Amino acid sequence: MGETYWRPLVAVSALIWRAGREVLFLHRVRPPRIWVPPGGRVEAGETPLSAIQREIREETGLEDVAVLAPCIVEAGLHDGRDILFIDYVGEYRAGEVRLSPSEHDAFQWLDIDRLEKAEVHRSTAAGGELLYHYRWGQEEMILSHSPAQLRFSRRLLQCLSE
Repeated sequence: MGETYWRPLVAVSALIWRAGREVLFLHRVRPPRIWVPPGGRVEAGETPLSAIQREIREETGLEDVAVLAPCIVEAGLHDGRDILFIDYVGEYRAGEVRLSPSEHDAFQWLDIDRLEKAEVHRSTAAGGELLYHYRWGQEEMILSHSPAQLRFSRRLLQCLSE
């Protein structure tokens, strides 16, 4: 009998920190219309590291981002398929964000202190993606990452930058 191998899709994203206080999120054009870090699928022949470097350039136009290390690895479902997510921690150095309009319509550098003060609830999108609802009174943002994931990536950035 032939062996069966687990062959998930592989996706990467970059939690890019500016001055160790703010993390870059992009607003998706397609559903679910949430805020996500730059990233995408690893293409044939790419390593995860080369894929995230490509995705950062394509989605943000930033050329001066130091991709320091993988910080979060998760397996899950996306559109009914197994997927392996690899988040990298990155450090912004210079440049202006220029979005790819076919993928994102806005960007924000989100202050970690503000995110820490939000009330957060979790839900699941139709494709199985976890969503995190950050609320400050009447204001709400839906992000792809939890406060714990953001705190962990910031701590790793601080350790790697020392």
